[in-house]
Amino acid sequence: MNRRKIFLIFVIGLISISNKLYSQDRIKRTLQFSARYTFYYNYKVAHHSPVFSIEFNKHNFYLGPEYSLILKPIKGDPVNIYEKKSFGINLGYRYFFSEQSKKLKVFSQFNFAIFQIKYKEYQLGPPFVTEHNNLIIENTVTLGIDYNIWNNIHIFSGGGIGSFGGFFLIIDAFTPSSYIGIEYKF
Repeated sequence: MNRRKIFLIFVIGLISISNKLYSQDRIKRTLQFSARYTFYYNYKVAHHSPVFSIEFNKHNFYLGPEYSLILKPIKGDPVNIYEKKSFGINLGYRYFFSEQSKKLKVFSQFNFAIFQIKYKEYQLGPPFVTEHNNLIIENTVTLGIDYNIWNNIHIFSGGGIGSFGGFFLIIDAFTPSSYIGIEYKF
């Protein structure tokens, strides 16, 4: 009699497991590629970033070049004279954690902008001018929304906080960040 009960429990367990496996989401999961342009503004720097991205399920990774416009001194004395233009790399990760409708998605994003700043420091004695080159790693964490306006064309926007600390969110100075962009999914 015990063997029948054990066998019956085993069969019911197998049916239950197979039912759960069968009834899971059956959406086809594939890699999706896209090209994206984003304008970032974060109080001291404005970035223009055309990037390529790879999306799988709810995960999105992107990488591309970046043009940065230095608006205010990032480090050093405020009287230092900065070169206004810089080029660098933009990379990041985006996670779509909520889908409000078929066209609207909510996401969180970690963005890294790596660029070089050049500035001149003036002093009274020799050498009267010292030129500095510093590598800046700006990192931000933001929340945003993505809206599919037509077929494969998306617009997105978001905001959050960041820093120029070099490592992930080491806050050396609180820096608000915002962005807006357009994306085409292939």
